[in-house]
Amino acid sequence: MTEFLIPVTVLIVALVGKAKSVAIAACIILIVQLLGPGGNFLQNAAPTLGTIGLALVLVQTLSPLVTGETTLRSIASSVFTPLGITAFVLSMATTYLSGRGITYMNQPANAGMFIPLLLGGVVSAALFKGLPVGPYITAGILSVVGGLLVKMMK
Repeated sequence: MTEFLIPVTVLIVALVGKAKSVAIAACIILIVQLLGPGGNFLQNAAPTLGTIGLALVLVQTLSPLVTGETTLRSIASSVFTPLGITAFVLSMATTYLSGRGITYMNQPANAGMFIPLLLGGVVSAALFKGLPVGPYITAGILSVVGGLLVKMMK
């Protein structure tokens, strides 16, 4: 029964915090657990699910190109502007941090950090109308800051 405690808690917090994507994820996990495959299935499927989730985010991001909302001309004219260059650099940084975050979270000693990361995103969604899409980016930042704290405390 304890295997349901965390997803139910996450679901409740997500509903209170109006974090729809987190609530949907918690519901999917609960359904998988109720149907039987549970933890082993989710553990084995996690890399594929991550790839599918990222692909769906990219479809949403790229859709303005095919709907006509964004043209190649507008993209070309924005790439070398100060804002375009800043976007490029920030994208490189967040991609790097996401990679560090996945590595950090895959270390068994750090697995307990996912709940505070997730809850921070849900609270931000509730209080600041944020969107909790960056737990791995946040984990990457945590790995960098945590590493610096460890070095400073020696």
